[in-house]
Amino acid sequence: NKIAKPMKILGWTYDSSNVKSEIAALATVGQNEVQPLSQGLADYDTQYPKVKQSLEKAGIQRVIEDCQKSVDEFVNSQK
Repeated sequence: NKIAKPMKILGWTYDSSNVKSEIAALATVGQNEVQPLSQGLADYDTQYPKVKQSLEKAGIQRVIEDCQKSVDEFVNSQK
């Protein structure tokens, strides 16, 4: 395709070593709370706020920020 452009993050990989404990905590929340919610085994209206709070407590924002920092550094290094 002549008009296709490669993604700016082509070749980027995420090193999650800075947030290892958060990743582990998020995996537990995913298995115990997100999975039942996504499979329709829990009531969305009552469980979603609880799941969101659990994800925040487990450190999802720190993981998002660390990942974004990694992407930004990679993209800037490609200029």
